[in-house]
This record gives sequence, C-alpha cells and structure tokens, in this order.
Amino acid sequence: MADDRGKRPLEVVMQDFRRLSTSAWVAIVVLLFLLVLAIVGVFLSGTGDLAAGVSTAGTVAMTLGVLFTLAIGGGLMALIFYSSRRGYDETAARDLTDKDDET
Repeated sequence: MADDRGKRPLEVVMQDFRRLSTSAWVAIVVLLFLLVLAIVGVFLSGTGDLAAGVSTAGTVAMTLGVLFTLAIGGGLMALIFYSSRRGYDETAARDLTDKDDET
C-alpha cells in the first residue's frame, strides 16, 4: 500500500471502497438486506419484550453459554499470541534465498 500518512482517514476508506470488486459489492448488499430483514422480522414478531418468555433456567443457561464462549475465545487468542511470540509460527521449510554461499 502506498504511503497514506498525509491523507485523511475518510480518503483512505473511500480509496479502499473504490477498489472493491463487483462480487464484494454484491456480498455487502446481500448482507445488508439480510440485516434489515432480521430487524423487520423481530419488529413484526409481536413481542415487545423479547426476554419475557425466558425462564430462570434459560437465563442461567444463556449466561453460562456466553461466558463459556468468551473464555474459549480469550483462550484461543492467548494461544495465538503465545505462539507468535515464541516463534512457533515460523515456516517449517528453510528459506533457500537466505543461505550463505559456501562455494
């Protein structure tokens, strides 16, 4: 990427948007349509309070599920950080371009 330090952040974002392909724009439009469809579906579902029908056991199960998911996500991110710092992410094969000439 070119040196973007002199540009304003909005200019950089607009430059990136201009580089998107047609399939990327189609994916963006489809995802925005699905988001609007989900919001309309929730609005038309007829329940003003979505948590009104959740029992105590359901609330506990949902809380434990969220905490478990956050713990797994945090643990995986910690493993990635540890792996990166310890050099486990290096390539398995030797890079022959860095080899000293032994002739």
